Parts: sequence; structure tokens; C-alpha cells
Amino acid sequence: MLIVPIGLLLAIFVSSATPWAISHFGNDLEVHQQAMEYLAVRWWSMPAILGQYVVLGWAIGRGATWVPFVMLVTANTLNAVLDIWFVLWLDLGVSGLAMGSIIADYVSLFIGLWAVSRIIKKQPNLGADRSTGHFDGFVHPVKRTLSRQNHSLTQAWWVRIQPLLVTNSHLLIRTLILLLVFLFFTYQGAESSSTVVAANAVLLSLLLLISNGLDGFAHAAETLIGQCSGKILGCVENAPPANTHLANHGHTGNRAIKYHYQDRWSAVLRTGLQTGLTAFAMSLVFLFLGDILLSWLNQQETVLALLNHLMPFLVLLPLIGAGGYWVDGILLGAQKTRVMRNIMLMTTLGIFIPGWYVLTQWLFLGNEGLWGALFVFLLARFIFAIPIIKRLKQG
Repeated sequence: MLIVPIGLLLAIFVSSATPWAISHFGNDLEVHQQAMEYLAVRWWSMPAILGQYVVLGWAIGRGATWVPFVMLVTANTLNAVLDIWFVLWLDLGVSGLAMGSIIADYVSLFIGLWAVSRIIKKQPNLGADRSTGHFDGFVHPVKRTLSRQNHSLTQAWWVRIQPLLVTNSHLLIRTLILLLVFLFFTYQGAESSSTVVAANAVLLSLLLLISNGLDGFAHAAETLIGQCSGKILGCVENAPPANTHLANHGHTGNRAIKYHYQDRWSAVLRTGLQTGLTAFAMSLVFLFLGDILLSWLNQQETVLALLNHLMPFLVLLPLIGAGGYWVDGILLGAQKTRVMRNIMLMTTLGIFIPGWYVLTQWLFLGNEGLWGALFVFLLARFIFAIPIIKRLKQG
């Protein structure tokens, strides 16, 4: 219900701030004009994008990973077809690119909503309160918690959804910081030249491709670890009190908890191995076919020359970034959202910003120093999360 008003408010606010923001990215007036033309149309897909996030999160949490697969394939395929039609046939320029993206986003959202309705129809009691049979969504676990604390189940709705809001606030802060990192990265590149901006944009597009490929394993880790964590919590909550005649059944419960801990740790190792192997395969592809791929993405000689100079960064991107994507899935599945937020804060303020300053302002490494700071930041996200992940083995 909140998606449409929030999305429209964000679109209005961001579109109003766009001229001021673009004026700070380089001095190429033609680039500024095209960016303004594109974003003036593109912002209106904000409600659809927010809706996609809701559907994707719900589907991944349910283990229905075919839903995001269908949504993403549909959106990207339709976007590519519409871009060709609007730009090459109708000659609509950058506005045509934005229109194609908007249509693809809304079509993807409607497909996702249709898939969710099908899943709910096949499982009519999905999300229902077992005591009343009424749909209660995410509120039912909160009710159970309140019941254990002898609170009334008739709490105000803003009290009942407080755990959800707290979790979302952690993820919101974490995501905003990550966006600011890449915004700062783009801004610093724009301070150099339009050639650097173009080359960095190509590499960032490939980084997005890498993250989309590796996010599949992160989503798998999120689902598997979330399921195991839920089973562990269920065993703990259902354990009989020690002073009752059912206390002897506690040994069975302890065995079940131990089994679920082992199952969760197995999910951590399996998804980690799959993520590492896939990242290594991606690096091999970039190593042997990177120059061909870059020539497809850009035909300007000066930009291609800079891209070839930055080829080592492209080859290492999957290996450096894989760990961060993987640990995000694990921490999210284990409901360690506060840890995710804190790690993002520490790596940004303690690693990325100082690294950028040292590499670019002291050592004068320019754009290579900027990429070096980003690499250290991506690697630090993984390293900082390792101690937390090790605790999942024993709780």
C-alpha cells in the first residue's frame, strides 16, 4: 500500500534535485543535458522499482526463486527490445531509453504480483494466524513474541510491526551508505575527464553484471540459512520447562538443534564454495575475452585505450567482490541486519574514505587509486564479516 505514495514522493523529490546534482558531475554541458533528459523520464519508474523489491524479497524468503528469475529475465529482455525500437526505429534518443526501462519495470512488477497471487492461491493458509485463520502476514511471529511476554495481542499496528521497521531501518541505512560510496566514486571520476567517466561507467556496468550473477548464491544462502535459523528458534521456543515431566524430551530437542546448526553451517560452506567457483570462472572469462567484451560495449578509441589499461581491475572484480555479496546473503538470512549496517559504516568511514585519500591525494594514483580504494572496500566487507559468520556454526 505504501509503495505508490512513497515512490511518487521520491520521484518528485529526486527529479527536483536532479539539476543541482548533475551540475556537480564534470563540466560537459552536452552530457549534463542528456542526463537531465534521461532522468526526467526515468524517475517515474520509482514505484515499480520499490514494488519489485517487495516482491523479490517475499519470493526469495519463501524459497520461490523462480519468481525473481522470471521477473529479471522479462525486464532485461523487454528493456533491450524496447531500447532498440525507441532509439533506432523511432529516434527518441535518451528519452526512448528511459521509456523502455520504465515499461520493462512495470511489466516485471505485474508479472511478480501475478506470481505471488498464484503462490498464495496454491497455499491458501500462507501467512494465516493459526488460531483465527485470518491472514496476518509478518505479524503472527510478533504476536507470538508478545504472548510470551504476557502482552496484549491487540497492540496498535505500529507497535506490532516494530521489529520489521527496525530491520528495514538497518537495511535502509546500509543501502544508502553503499549508494553514497558509488555516488562518491562516480563524482571523483567525473572530476578527471569525460573519458574517465565513460570508462568507469563501463566497468561499473560489468560490476553490476557480476553482482547479479553472484547474488543468486547470496539469495540461496539467505533462504537456506533463514530456514535453518527458523527451525533452531522453533526448537528453542518449543522446549519444555526443566521442572515438568516433559523435561526428558529435552534431549531430543537438543539433538534437533544440533542437527539444524550443522545444516546451517553446511549451507554456509556450500554457498561459499559455489560463489568462489563462479567468481573464478567469471575472472577467467574476463581474462581471455575481456578485450572483445569491452569492444562491444564501447567503440571510442580513447575510452577503449583506458579500458584496456584498467583490464586488471576488471579481471579481479569478481574475485574481490564475491565475498561481500556472499556474506550479505548469510547475514540477512541469519537476521544480522544490525551487523550488516555496522560493517558498511566501518568499511566506508574506516577503509574506503581513508584509502581513497591515501591513494589519490598522497600517492597521486588518480583513477587507478580510486579503483584501488573501491577494491579494498569490497574486500573489507568480506573480512569484517568472517568472525560473525564463524559464530553461526555454534550459534
